[in-house]
Amino acid sequence: MGTTLWQDEENKKFLNMEETIGKTNFFSLFPFKKNVKQVLLSKNTHPSNLGTTYALINTFNELNKINEQKLF
Repeated sequence: MGTTLWQDEENKKFLNMEETIGKTNFFSLFPFKKNVKQVLLSKNTHPSNLGTTYALINTFNELNKINEQKLF
């Protein structure tokens, strides 16, 4: 998706992008720096980084749901 999608404040609010990134435990499960959420949610971060992170977190969450369903 284009950068303009992530730059639009209405889209970010509709998708709850900042809330999703802020509440995820994704970064604690992998070797990220402790302040990665602060960096991503900073106004200095390029919007496409926010969009890519949002997509990665949602993919991770959906794969976890699928894996949980496969357990007996």
